[in-house]
Amino acid sequence: MIRHVIFMSNQNKLPMLQAARLSLKNMRNSILLYGSMCCILYIVFLLLMRVFNLMEVTSLRMVNYFILWLVTFIQIKKWITQTGKPIPFLQVYCVVFFTGVFSFFLFSVFLFLYAHMDPYIAGILAKHAAGLMHSIPSVIILFEGAGASIIIALINMIYFTRYEEGEARIGKK
Repeated sequence: MIRHVIFMSNQNKLPMLQAARLSLKNMRNSILLYGSMCCILYIVFLLLMRVFNLMEVTSLRMVNYFILWLVTFIQIKKWITQTGKPIPFLQVYCVVFFTGVFSFFLFSVFLFLYAHMDPYIAGILAKHAAGLMHSIPSVIILFEGAGASIIIALINMIYFTRYEEGEARIGKK
């Protein structure tokens, strides 16, 4: 009886999908490309905030996290459609995390340099980081971005396990 139950449960299982094998070079290039794209979008958003006098609304930085989620979602989705295979969940996590950290590193370097050219930005950064050195706000943004990258990587990791488990169909649209 037990053999029969085990045999029946194995019959109903879907065949395991083989995961895509991405080289470290491809992952590195993707992290650099999509991280740079994220940083460019952060800068564009910052400049738009500057033009429309929204720099005092610090909660708008959440848009940067949405930008990171959207760009990394496109990044992983593109890999899946190109290879036709799911990406292992830990690989998704690492790629999204490092893409986010790299993008916020570039953005914090930009903010550090831009604050030296724009006294208004320097004043806002100094006001929100009272009592700290001038360069610290850029470092704080880097740490905040790294923390957000962890959360966004977890969200993407959980979402893309659907492909590994066969819940979502892999195909080119």
